[in-house]
Amino acid sequence: MKRLLALSLFASLAVACAPASPMETEEATPQDQWQLLTPVELELTNTPPELEAAAAAYLDSCWYCSYVTVRAFDVLAPQTGALPNQETAEYALLFSDFAQSPWGYEGDRTRTQLEQGLGAALTTAAEDFVATGEAYDGGFHSWEYMSAPDYCDWGRFYTLVFEQGRKVVTVEIGGANEC
Repeated sequence: MKRLLALSLFASLAVACAPASPMETEEATPQDQWQLLTPVELELTNTPPELEAAAAAYLDSCWYCSYVTVRAFDVLAPQTGALPNQETAEYALLFSDFAQSPWGYEGDRTRTQLEQGLGAALTTAAEDFVATGEAYDGGFHSWEYMSAPDYCDWGRFYTLVFEQGRKVVTVEIGGANEC
C-alpha cells in the first residue's frame, strides 16, 4: 500500500510539474518584445540653483527626511517620441546615491500626483527649468527596510519626464523613522 501511495504521489507530481504544451503557452511577438525594451539614455546635466533651493526648502519642511537630492538630465535617446516612465526612471536610478537599494517601481504618476508628493515649489522649479510649458508625467520608486528593531530606513524616487523638452528631473528623498 505504501509503495502504491508513493508511486501515485510521484506520478501526480510529475504531471503537475511537467511543462505546458506548446498550445497552452503564448509567445511574445517581436513587436511585444520591442515594446518591453525601449532604449532610454540620459545625460546628467548641471542642476539649476533654483531646483537645488527648492529641494533644500523641501528638506527643511520634511520631518523624517535625512536628504533630498535633485538631478537634471538631458534625454539622448530616444531623440523623438514617447519616453516610457518606468524605463526612464530606472535609467535615472543608476545615478542615485543609493542605486543598490531595493527600489521597487510603484507606478506612473500624473502631474497632479507628482505635485501632491513633492509640493508645488519643487514641481514649479522643475517646470521653470524645462521652460516649455508642456504637460508632463513621471514615475515613482520606493524602498524601505528595517535597519533596527522597530526602525526603518526608506527612500522615495520621483521622476518628472518632459517629453517635448527632452528633459528629466529626478527628486530622491530619504529618511528613517519608526516602523
